[in-house]
Amino acid sequence: MSPVRPVKPDHSINEVVFVLTFSKPFSEENFNALTQLEDFLKDDLPKMELQQGAGFRFSTENQQMEPLPSKPISLSFKHYVDNEFDWALRAEGNFIAVNCIDYSEGWKNIWPKVHRYLNHATQKLINTELSIESLSLQYIDRFIYEGQIDCYETSTIFDEQSEYLNKKVTKVGPYWHIHQGWFDGIKELSIRILNILNITAALADKEHHTTIDHSATVQFRQKITNHKTLFEDTIKDKIGIDYYFDLLHDENKQILRDLLNKDRIDDIKLK
Repeated sequence: MSPVRPVKPDHSINEVVFVLTFSKPFSEENFNALTQLEDFLKDDLPKMELQQGAGFRFSTENQQMEPLPSKPISLSFKHYVDNEFDWALRAEGNFIAVNCIDYSEGWKNIWPKVHRYLNHATQKLINTELSIESLSLQYIDRFIYEGQIDCYETSTIFDEQSEYLNKKVTKVGPYWHIHQGWFDGIKELSIRILNILNITAALADKEHHTTIDHSATVQFRQKITNHKTLFEDTIKDKIGIDYYFDLLHDENKQILRDLLNKDRIDDIKLK
């Protein structure tokens, strides 16, 4: 019996995050518009939280700090199970993100749900000066090592010949990390893809966790000013949000195939 198991019974996915990044931080008007999602999300993500932040300015007249009116700094809609959220839509800074903790339904069922959330959120920002600069997909996979810690070997999880590992980590024992990043370009689509791959083997909650954190970001060379065009997807012409997230999803699966050994690939039913 293997001393390694994925974090979930039938897959290794701890969390998936879908992100749209805009050209500048959201204004109070933008946040107010996004709160109108409450009715649309009331069944799926019923808990709305609008966080206010206060600032200060230095008064040259009084020579002291004076408080500024509070304003929204983040907005979230969440669904909770046993006091922990398993789905969320968040707006903060200059991005909108959907966090999925419960991946049990698989990509084919999860992505249409995420598509609806992002589509409705961006529609609230139409006719503003905000353009979409990039979109990202982040997968956090995790494996638990339950054997004797002195017997840990990277080969129990990884293909040690993978181009994403180096020889050093195969020799140092159970605690290590590798952080790396690179660009892939697709000239005919006027985009480039930034990949960031962080792999960590460490203790967490008295368990040995190996975490594979991969994010891929499509950076548009031409900003998308008409949000509707991103959601009017045509796979044939290779434009639209469905095509881009499918592309990033396939990229993540290929990286896992290149990283993991055959037993771990079989454990998580990676096709």
